[in-house]
Amino acid sequence: VSTPEPSEEIQAVYPNPTNDQLNIERSTAAPALAELYNMHGQVMRKATLRGFKSKLDVNGLTPGIYFLRVDQKGAIKVVVNR
Repeated sequence: VSTPEPSEEIQAVYPNPTNDQLNIERSTAAPALAELYNMHGQVMRKATLRGFKSKLDVNGLTPGIYFLRVDQKGAIKVVVNR
């Protein structure tokens, strides 16, 4: 899986590593599609982000490395642990 540079729209993603939810801070409040991919390129979670701050539930995911993409721009490595 290639990992493009993070999107300029994403200001912060925390906590990372996480075990239940990710907080996503963005530079815009416009709605955006967030997708969390596993190492095989499969979409494991999808959510529509609204506002400058959003949350993405990662509860129940297998511990490992995932990649967060917002509106198909860039990617950020996310570690899910228990």
